[in-house]
Amino acid sequence: MIPDSFADHFESLWLAVLFAAIFAGAGRVPLPPVLARRERGLVSFFAGLSLAYVFVHLLPELETAKASLKLPRYLRLPPEPYLVSLAALVGCLLFFALGRLDADDRVRPSALGARIRLAVFAFYVAVVSYSRIALVDHDGVPPLLFAIAMGTHFFALDHALGRDLGVWYRRRGGFALAGASLFGWAAGATEAVGMPVMLLLFGFIAGAVIANSLIEELPEARQTRLGPFLAGSLLYALILLPLG
Repeated sequence: MIPDSFADHFESLWLAVLFAAIFAGAGRVPLPPVLARRERGLVSFFAGLSLAYVFVHLLPELETAKASLKLPRYLRLPPEPYLVSLAALVGCLLFFALGRLDADDRVRPSALGARIRLAVFAFYVAVVSYSRIALVDHDGVPPLLFAIAMGTHFFALDHALGRDLGVWYRRRGGFALAGASLFGWAAGATEAVGMPVMLLLFGFIAGAVIANSLIEELPEARQTRLGPFLAGSLLYALILLPLG
């Protein structure tokens, strides 16, 4: 789980650049007509794909994080496995609550609410970029499959933020998230956060990906394209299973 060499930092740089490009440009590039007509199905497919990544790979890695986390005994904290699970729960609940507030305020989101939401997602994107360096697993998911899982997840996220926050997000917000991706990589290259904190953040990521993947589907259940959602989940699960 821990990186073997400084070369891992550069291996992950293209991932951070890819994520930045998605936020900076994906919403501004028109989809081909054949995909534009199926945009809702495409987002459902991407949500299912990222959810498969969580359950087939990320949650097993979470068990490794639980076993790896070691804290000083004098801190009088709950056992480490519970702390990692608690971090995952916090990540899930935070983004679920954020999605619920946004659903109530979607017609006319307030400037303060939009900035708070963007700040939380910027932190999330930065931690994902950081984690690919700090918790790279050479025997786990290859960089390309990680790029597919998180890239499509961020594409769906960019779509949701553009829909909810409108022109303000397209003009400024997307570039802020692009910068957060590059900032996360730079912080990871300098190992700015210690391993115990990183393992807890890893739990936070797992919970956040679950919440963000499902929030995009559940509030609009009548619009969900069940076929693409199930296809994305099952297809990516089949790709990941041989790597387990």
